[in-house]
Amino acid sequence: MSYDVLEKQIRALPEEALEEVSAYLDRIGSIYQAKQTVDFSFVDNIFGTLSDEEANELRSCCGLKFRENA
Repeated sequence: MSYDVLEKQIRALPEEALEEVSAYLDRIGSIYQAKQTVDFSFVDNIFGTLSDEEANELRSCCGLKFRENA
């Protein structure tokens, strides 16, 4: 459906209906936006604390470097 057809249909509505149309479009927009939102909560689960032994093991076998916090 083209925007021209939608515009004609909206223009044919009474003035009182425009607020309802606007609210409906806002709701539809939020539904589609929610579908496109990517869940990055897994990133929070990636970070953790390693023991010195675990860090040394990963350094030796994988060549990884770690940022150490005091």
